[in-house]
Amino acid sequence: MPTAAHGPRNHDSILSQSLADVTALLSDATPGATKSTKRPVSKLSQHLLLAIQRHRAGMDWLIDELSQGRVRPRTRRVLWWAMAQILWSDGVAAPIVTDVATAYVKKRHAAAEAGFVNAFLRRLCTQLAELGRDGLTDGAPPWVKLELPETLWQRWRRQLTPEELSAMADLLQQPADTVFRRRRWPENTLPKGVAALLQPLPAPPWAPDQELFVLKKSCDGVSLSQIMGRDSVFYIQDPSTLLAPALLAPLPGEQVADLCCAPGGKALLLAEALRGQGRLHCFDRAEAKLSRVRENLAGFANVSIAVGDATKPQLPSASLDALMLDVPCSNSGVIRRRPDVRWAFSEASLRELTALQAQILRAGAALLKPGGRLVYSTCSIENEENQAQVRAFLDSHPDFILSTEQLLLPTTTHDGAYAALLRRA
Repeated sequence: MPTAAHGPRNHDSILSQSLADVTALLSDATPGATKSTKRPVSKLSQHLLLAIQRHRAGMDWLIDELSQGRVRPRTRRVLWWAMAQILWSDGVAAPIVTDVATAYVKKRHAAAEAGFVNAFLRRLCTQLAELGRDGLTDGAPPWVKLELPETLWQRWRRQLTPEELSAMADLLQQPADTVFRRRRWPENTLPKGVAALLQPLPAPPWAPDQELFVLKKSCDGVSLSQIMGRDSVFYIQDPSTLLAPALLAPLPGEQVADLCCAPGGKALLLAEALRGQGRLHCFDRAEAKLSRVRENLAGFANVSIAVGDATKPQLPSASLDALMLDVPCSNSGVIRRRPDVRWAFSEASLRELTALQAQILRAGAALLKPGGRLVYSTCSIENEENQAQVRAFLDSHPDFILSTEQLLLPTTTHDGAYAALLRRA
């Protein structure tokens, strides 16, 4: 676990910089905020950010329990940082963390605010000594103990047994492995030096022809650059992301499109399947994301990449053999990999997303030739974004049939995802 302890080095300067970085990044994540942190942050700060994102429910409950009155957002961010350091990191004594947080608030905000931070953290440490970390939230509601927002807890408790929900919550607290997929086309040779660092994984049943790897446990300190260098034969890709391209199964010579292509992982699989024949049209509405797509698809002469709104496709009607619609979604299936996602989820945002998804599905369907096929996919596990969305589309489009669909719940080996293969009569 990263710490601020480096022999005789000054804890205060390391911790103060970490506090400044973390609170700035948390402030940037606030809706409507102006981005303020562009430079790389330390491993300590990265660790503390992950701890905050994974344990924010418990931290917020403790802040509300141990304080009197409303706590300002800027103060709450400082408390998150200090609590993550005290409760979820090693190597720095709690009094030092308390002093750094208090000094930071006094210098940047107000003496009274600093006094509150000091008193709160000392009270927290007293309770920690008496109850232990796990005992701090003994009186908390069930969603707090599971480190979930109440909205997600309420939804999932209607779908899962208490045992399944507890297991899901525990799983989402675990870090996800970095999985390397070997590119299938153009044909390549696995470098011997790199092969020695990797452990093969079983191919998932939905993509049995793919070769997947993780770093060997003995190679945990290896830099990703040693594997993902220039002209690498690998792409970092969770096994769940292979489901949608495998269902679409484009054939060499076909006209194919991906209307929501960023960051390009699924588009890369489609391009490999075409083997340089036919055409792959890639669009995304965010120009800033397309540089990564171009990097991922460099070398494929039969691929075009352009800015495009998936609700208003820039392709002729009835022009495609196959279409990928990996639509914007709530990302509730990838919380293990992106723990911040749980705090962005809301019923209001879900309604907005499902309306957008329906628009994209309707617009994309018109691009297919008779007999053409499309895959609608998300990295969500919410019914409204998946099965219900597809059923509503089929009800209003009798010229389409559902060939197959699959929902993947998160496991220790892959994220959650959904994909449905639809065919036009």
